[in-house]
Amino acid sequence: MPKRSTPERRAELGFVLVEALVSLTLVGIAMLLTLQLLVVDARVQNRIRAQREVLEVSETVIEILRAEGLPTKSVTLETDQLNALLGRRVRPMTLWLEVTPHPEVSRLWNVRVETRYQAGREIQERALETRVWRPQ
Repeated sequence: MPKRSTPERRAELGFVLVEALVSLTLVGIAMLLTLQLLVVDARVQNRIRAQREVLEVSETVIEILRAEGLPTKSVTLETDQLNALLGRRVRPMTLWLEVTPHPEVSRLWNVRVETRYQAGREIQERALETRVWRPQ
């Protein structure tokens, strides 16, 4: 086997170095993309948890009103009032409760619960509507 000349060997070693740098760059980019996906996934999970909690709070408030009687006017509940009403701590939110009589059926009331809360850096709003019978 003939010996390679020194310039050929240097060129080959330089090519291997370039290949190694390119492969390291590609691995680094792939790792950054994977990390970004994990961060986005965490944000989405936080938003879903917040939506679930807001829906649960809204439903619970409606059930409490159904059991204890509806207010005759619209009501705004802040976080501290919700904590006292529910007997537990909830994430910071504002809940608006709008109660209006059904136009065609007596003793039936339209109930709309709107909630404003923060999920991550975004302010979110959710609404829930139902009808509730008012006892005589």
